[in-house]
Amino acid sequence: MFSSRCTRDILSRDGARNIASRAFDVFSSRSGLLTSSAPATPSTLTRGIAVTQSSNATAYDWLVPGSTSRGYKTRPLTEFPTGGRIRRTKTLDWDPDHWKTVEKPLRVPVEMPPLETRPWEEGSKRSGLIAVKVGMTCAWDEYGARLPLTVLWVDDCEVVQVKTVENEGYYGLQLGVGSKKRKQLTAQEAGHFAKHNIENKRELKEFRVSADGLLPVGTELRANHFAPGQHVDIQGTSLGKGMQGVMKKYGFKGGPASHGSSKFHRGGGSTGMCQDPGRVFKGTKMPGQMGNKNRTVMCAWVYKVDPARNLIYIRGQVPGHSGNFVYVKDAIKRPPSPELVPFPTFVLPEGADWATMEEVAAKDPKDPYHQFAVK
Repeated sequence: MFSSRCTRDILSRDGARNIASRAFDVFSSRSGLLTSSAPATPSTLTRGIAVTQSSNATAYDWLVPGSTSRGYKTRPLTEFPTGGRIRRTKTLDWDPDHWKTVEKPLRVPVEMPPLETRPWEEGSKRSGLIAVKVGMTCAWDEYGARLPLTVLWVDDCEVVQVKTVENEGYYGLQLGVGSKKRKQLTAQEAGHFAKHNIENKRELKEFRVSADGLLPVGTELRANHFAPGQHVDIQGTSLGKGMQGVMKKYGFKGGPASHGSSKFHRGGGSTGMCQDPGRVFKGTKMPGQMGNKNRTVMCAWVYKVDPARNLIYIRGQVPGHSGNFVYVKDAIKRPPSPELVPFPTFVLPEGADWATMEEVAAKDPKDPYHQFAVK
């Protein structure tokens, strides 16, 4: 049943009972280890007990988190959980208080206020949302100026979990967007969505909010969450450009194209100095990986919002490929006006329908042709 070397079987609550029973019989019959009047039975073995045997095997051991190959380390068990005692030949110093079970505190139920528009207060902070970068287009404003626009699509963005000070130590909202099949999820992810009664989401993101910015689980955040004319910060993963030289990556001038330059037309030049300091400083600009980094475009201007199709039009570029997820939130350096942006989110008026709502475009406060105006 056992080899001459140490064999360890981690027993689960429901499995490996046969192995535990046979091991128990072997140990008790060979060594006469059980000395208590109420010996333990193999049926009471629970998770966390390891069966060990070598040429001079003695008894069972506790399995606790440690630094062995399986992530566990063994400690002697002087008192069996059911009352039976196991005796060892050597005297072992063991503090039983060290192995006391720490009970996880229960989560405090969260009582959410009804979903309604609330007034902005000092220190109020609302959630952002997750969007999908669709691509770029252009439009002409009332002045006739051409505007390069990036289109963002808010694909069924909902509140999945509410974080509170009582449970997590801070206020926040976990949002989910998109959809996935059950077979594409792990068991933990599927259980997380089932626990909160939310459909399977493709992307999750957490946003910190203030106490008055919390939203109930299942609340949908649409494109109306942002208002035309406000500024937002957009975070995404930039385009990956692979390994590049210093001329493309950092804009170096490079070497001479002719006049004695030999195979050094696009080189970076000297990277070090003399014997003192005798090394290359950290952070020296050299060829390497370019792009594919987490970047944030700050103070991007929202030109238009289309509630019916759930689209947001941003003036300028947004990091990432078309189809990538981006995270949009109110700009930090240019916070929105309380009169312009709803708090904590846009609430559909009673009797209104998303499909009938018209798109709203902002007017650029600065005339691009003011310098040509006749004075």
